[in-house]
Amino acid sequence: MTWLNRFGLLVLLSTVACAYHNPTAPTPAAADLTSPVHLNLEGSAGTGDAAGTAAIVATVTNSQGTSLADVAVGFSQPGAGPAQPVRSVPSGT
Repeated sequence: MTWLNRFGLLVLLSTVACAYHNPTAPTPAAADLTSPVHLNLEGSAGTGDAAGTAAIVATVTNSQGTSLADVAVGFSQPGAGPAQPVRSVPSGT
């Protein structure tokens, strides 16, 4: 049985010599800062001479909360059909 002992010792030494290394965590994908994620709408009804009208401000932001420019925003009113789409300006509104 000496050959079995030697074989066992060889197996033991070869498995102990192989150290296990934890795999590195995958790198998270970078956020696309050009994609619109949030749309905040604020509105106010017209008064006086502007009665019957309304002003709507849409602020478009990315995942970091930064305002985005040149994003098309469309509005529609039931019964009146869609309004002409508008694009945000450099301030993001």
